[in-house]
Amino acid sequence: MKMDIEGIEYVVLPSLLKTGASRSLNLITMEKHRAKKVCPLHFLDVVVSHAQCKAMGRAWKGQFEGRGTRLLYLDDESYAADAPRPLPE
Repeated sequence: MKMDIEGIEYVVLPSLLKTGASRSLNLITMEKHRAKKVCPLHFLDVVVSHAQCKAMGRAWKGQFEGRGTRLLYLDDESYAADAPRPLPE
């Protein structure tokens, strides 16, 4: 499963673990957002504090891999901090 959901991973991933749905996935590729950029998070009726986001982000890889799902972080958008460079000719 590919996931790029702009911070809502702090709501979706815990739900995948809690319901056991993660066991049906071999691989999740995702963009993980920094807790300080997206938390505290309010989505529908879910509120996630900054401390909860930090704890979740550190624990996910082990939690998913312990259930047979490989978690691969891609596209952290760190390119936004790169110095601009001209395109090659």
